[in-house]
Amino acid sequence: MRFHVEFNRGDGRIVIEADSSNELLESFEGIKPVLDQMSLLSIPDSSQSMPAASRSGITESSTEILRRSRASSINDKIVLLVYYMWKSGRAEKVNIFDLKAIFREVLEVPPKNFTAFMNYLSSKGFATLAGKKDNLKAWSITSNGLAFVEETLLGMERKPKPAKQKTLDPVAFSSDEQD
Repeated sequence: MRFHVEFNRGDGRIVIEADSSNELLESFEGIKPVLDQMSLLSIPDSSQSMPAASRSGITESSTEILRRSRASSINDKIVLLVYYMWKSGRAEKVNIFDLKAIFREVLEVPPKNFTAFMNYLSSKGFATLAGKKDNLKAWSITSNGLAFVEETLLGMERKPKPAKQKTLDPVAFSSDEQD
């Protein structure tokens, strides 16, 4: 059996071909630094610990956050996992491959048509189209999506927004009449 793996990013392209899975793994280990430099793959060195999340201290794994959440529907799970990827700094925007990978990571069966689910989440205001990522349609989470996940699915209390101070309209107090 012949193995063939391609990594593409912009003008960068790496192809690995091998006759056995062991040969493929050896080749892969040799090019990990190149893939990381091209931002094609983020593979932590097994001797290093994973860094803490960059956005607000998510220290839980994707599996733990899904287990702790109140996500029951597939839409809930998708928006929660997009939130996790954004909040943990793994991805600003996600495409179908990112979604399939995170579903495999949490040991959930991925839905057949992510695009339909993401379009539904976009119509609810929880996600928005974010251009392309790796030449595929990409989405990012919105502030409404963040609020939904934190308040509804994770049961977190959000900080209230400061009340707007009322200012007096100077025109309303001007007078054209002379005393």
